[in-house]
Amino acid sequence: MKLFENLRKINKLIKNIFNELMKINEKNCKTPEKYLTNALVYIIITYSVKVFTLQCFADTQRSLSMEKEKNIEVSLLLDFYGQLLKPSGKEALELYYNEDLSLSEISEQLGITRQGVYDNVKRSEQRLFELEEKLGLFKRFRELEQGLDEIADEAKKIYENSDNTQIITLAKAIERKASILKE
Repeated sequence: MKLFENLRKINKLIKNIFNELMKINEKNCKTPEKYLTNALVYIIITYSVKVFTLQCFADTQRSLSMEKEKNIEVSLLLDFYGQLLKPSGKEALELYYNEDLSLSEISEQLGITRQGVYDNVKRSEQRLFELEEKLGLFKRFRELEQGLDEIADEAKKIYENSDNTQIITLAKAIERKASILKE
């Protein structure tokens, strides 16, 4: 992880700077009050730099997480609406999101420029999001899947808390049907 390596280097640099500042402070400060004041300033600066570094790290992690979520969403939308895209757009998205190829690798494979692949991917992504906005099939699918999970959970609660064999049998049948429908 290059990011962690860079954070370690920054932390080491901060320590070195802090140590050098403290040496200068010891030589130049004649009174304990001035020494303590300067030391406190150096500590605050060091702390601020570390906080800034950690915020940069957190922002990077959030950005990576959001990028992964988008990649998963595009891949799922491609499963739903891929047949409605132009064949070239569908192929570019499949190679980019499902096969995890770079734009350069896709351009070599398709025999078009890297910029052409980029434009095709962006245009096709936009089309997928437009289709979902208009048709809402993926949203509806997720809602149905969630509903089936809730039905199965409720059926399980019913048969776990019932003494009536007929109710238990029916609740287990409902749970099985919900699981089958979910597949």
